[in-house]
Formats: sequence, C-alpha cells, structure tokens
Amino acid sequence: MNCWQVSRRCLRSKGGRRRVTRRALIGAAGALAFGAHVKAQDGPRQRGGIVDAGLAQLPVDWDPLTSREFSTTWLSTLLYDSLFQIGPGGESLPGLGLFTERSKDGRRLRITLRPHARFADGREITARDVVTSLERSRGVSWRLETVSHIEAVAETTVDIITSRPDASLPYSLASSKLPILPSDAPAFGDAVARGRLPVGSGPFRPLPLDGDEVRMLANSWYWQIGRPCLGGVRVRPVAGESTRTASLLTREVDLLPDVPLLDVQLCRQDPSLSVVGGATVGACMLVLNLRTSPMEDSAFRQVINAAIDREALVKAATDNEATPQQVFVPQDHWAAFDAPLQKPDSGKLKQQLRDLGYPVGLRLRMVSDERNVSLSNAAVFLQEQLAFVGIALAVDLLDAATLRNVLADGDFDMYATNVDPWRDPHELFRPWLMSDGERNAGGYSSLPVDRLIRKGVEELDPVRRAPVYQELQRLVLEDVPVVVLYLQNAFDSLVTRLHDYPLYPPVSALALRHAWLSEE
Repeated sequence: MNCWQVSRRCLRSKGGRRRVTRRALIGAAGALAFGAHVKAQDGPRQRGGIVDAGLAQLPVDWDPLTSREFSTTWLSTLLYDSLFQIGPGGESLPGLGLFTERSKDGRRLRITLRPHARFADGREITARDVVTSLERSRGVSWRLETVSHIEAVAETTVDIITSRPDASLPYSLASSKLPILPSDAPAFGDAVARGRLPVGSGPFRPLPLDGDEVRMLANSWYWQIGRPCLGGVRVRPVAGESTRTASLLTREVDLLPDVPLLDVQLCRQDPSLSVVGGATVGACMLVLNLRTSPMEDSAFRQVINAAIDREALVKAATDNEATPQQVFVPQDHWAAFDAPLQKPDSGKLKQQLRDLGYPVGLRLRMVSDERNVSLSNAAVFLQEQLAFVGIALAVDLLDAATLRNVLADGDFDMYATNVDPWRDPHELFRPWLMSDGERNAGGYSSLPVDRLIRKGVEELDPVRRAPVYQELQRLVLEDVPVVVLYLQNAFDSLVTRLHDYPLYPPVSALALRHAWLSEE
C-alpha cells in the first residue's frame, strides 16, 4: 500500500455518507460559521492526511500562462511558485525571489533568489531556470511587454531590464501565470500527453495524471520549513454548481473552493463547516460590442448603464454577496474613483431612447457562460430591467467552446462576464480596455484611454498614479465601453477539522500550505 492509500485510509470517515436532497439542505438549520480565516485549534498540529477538494471541472488547458480557467490557476498555486507571492492583504511578498533592488531610473530590477530553494525533484533552482521561464512568458503574456532583456548575472541573481519604468512588474512576477519551471521542463501540452505535469517548486508535487482526478503529495523539498502539514491533496471534478455544494454538505469532499454565491448561506448554516472569504476586486460586467449598431452610439450605451438597478441586481443574482458599483476599483483602494449610484428612472430613459431615434422593443443579444449560475441570474434580471426602458434582450447561455466562437465572430451585443481578480490596476485596465487588449472583445479603441493606461504603469509612485487611474475611470464611465455591475464576494468552504486556513485573495490555494487535518 502506498503513502497515498495509507493517508487516505487513516482519515476516511468510518460511517456511511448520508444522502439528502437540495430542498432538505436549504431547510436545514445550524449555527453560523463564518470568518476572515480559520484559525488553528489549540495544541500541536497534526501532520499528514489527504484533503479532498471539489472543482467545477479539471483543466482543459493545463498551462497557467495561457489558460483562463479557474481550475488551472487554483491548481498551479499548489504545484508551482513564482518569484514573488501575493500575501493575505494583496501585497507582493518574497517567493523564490528573496531580495529586490530597483535602479534609480526604474528600468532595472535585480532579484536575488532564495538560497538552496529546490524543485520537487530535488534540483536547486538557479538563475538559468528563472531566465528560461520568464523568456517563455515574454512571447505570450502582456505582463512582460516592457521587458527588453533578462539576464542571469550570477548563479542566484537575475537582472530584468525594461524599456520603461513598470510599476506593475512586481505584481506580474507574483502572478501564478508566470511560474518558475526547470530550464529543461517540457511544454505543458507535451507533459500532459505523457500523463504527467512538469515538476515545480510549490508545496505539493503531482502524481501521474488520472482522468478522473488530480492527486498530489507533499513536496519534501518545499522551501518553507515545516510546510505543508498535509500529506496531500486530491482534486476531483464535480459538475454543476448545486451538485458541488451538495458534495460538501454531504461530505463527499472536504473543501469547496469558490462556493457558488447563492449557496454561501447554506454552508454558513452547517455547524460542521467553516466559510472563509469576503469582498474582492473581481467585477461582474457587461462588455458591449462597439462594432454593432446601436452599441456604436455612446449616448445609447449611457442609457444602458443608467437603466440598471444594481442594488436590486446584487440581491437577485448573488443573494447580497456583492457590492453594487459602476466603476472597477473598490472605494477603499488608493486608485478609487467616486461614482455614486442612482436609481434608474425608466420613463425618462425610455424617452431618451425615443429622442435618439431608437424604437420601443429594440432587440439586443446578450451572451454568457452557462456554467456560472450567478451570471445566468444576473442576465435574466437584466433582461427584466431593460424591458422597462423598451429594450427586448435575448439571453443566450452558451457552453465554453460556442461562447469563444461567438465572441471571435462578434455575434453579440453584450457579453456578461467576470473580471479576474487583480492586484495592480494595470492588470485590470491593460487587458480589458487597451485598444489591443487580449480581453477587449468589444473592440473598444480610445487614444486618451490608451495614453492613460501607459502613463499609469510608468509612474512608480502610488500617490501620483492615483489621479491617472481616477481620470481613466471617469473617461470609461463617460464613454461606457463596458458596464460594471458589481464587485462580487468570493468564498471557500471547508470542514471544521481542516484547521489554520488563512484568507488569501482569489484565485489561490495558498491556504493549503498552512492547513492541517485533525482526526474525525
């Protein structure tokens, strides 16, 4: 019997799993179990044991650099490290890179690597590995577009030279999309085809791939002494948001990352579960297709933005697990722009559309991902709200492949989507609003906005950066290439015998570096 089987047997429930209906779960009563993080219980930590985690699906694209899937990002934080890490407060902290030194002109970042850090196969991590990993990323990711040269100046020292100052670079280097791999690592596609993932330096090491689950064991070479406490993690796909929640409530899994917002209260009501999470910077928004009529008309877009009752939308679509807002940046952020919400006046807005020459009953098409229940609920509610001003909105919930084709063909008027969580504002505005942004599905192009995005990232002082991003948000709110609906909360839920699970900004599984299991 191998280590995996021994660990799993020791911690498997001795009783049978109970089966209950979703209706019974909704009606269940229990104590509230919610907080910013799960603290360790008194007494020594126990080592070993396997945690079962349930994701909506396993990755289709396993490469963190190119994939946009939640599952890829979440898994990569268990298996791979970046030069820096994002801390619980969203700050950039040392990772494989221990010290940094920026030149006076802001164009050179010298990084000293953590001494004797190793990959999971025991090989030491060198400057050559870092250079090879970052060079691989340069040709694919906008995150390193300012980088002109990367050089190993010593065995554990790397210089990154940029063509201009780049305030977002430390956050880009902390992104899970830029993992450090061995210089001879195979491409992800080739490795997966052979049934294995490339070796990394994260807290866990992958076992050979199984089509039904991803298994990983503790990395004995991990550079954080004494971590991880867990013996391993097993990740299984659980399709359907209601089925995922039920899998936790019935103890089919121990951990449910990214709990569906409409099911958060169910998890809170179960006294044997903890809920970890809260507000995030991830926005839910509508991308407007500016290549179509009438979306090419900014006055029409302003009517769309004004017609939405965001407070009512948050209640209906998320069960109040979001912050209604019409701009990207949260109000407690240094780059925040004050944009108070107003209740829509349907009669006034309907008249504005008539004055603009648009008929009552104008038909528009909204598309979205069928897998996201919160987005689906938001789309249906928006359909009702826009009907009040005379717009007939058809909502198409599409599978991932069909949605990609529709967006590429431009066969839509609105695209309801979620914005990936970001740490630096450049990570938000560069892909979504720059004329050549990779997420700019609506074809938005504005020279003033492009200039502000470049100006914001080239200024290193946050005090001077703030007015740039505030002006950028003012222009976007005036031009309305996108309609921000709300900033959604994010939660993980876990069994109470999984201890010391600190809150990290999503998308991240870094809490499992700390966590440990007690006996049932």
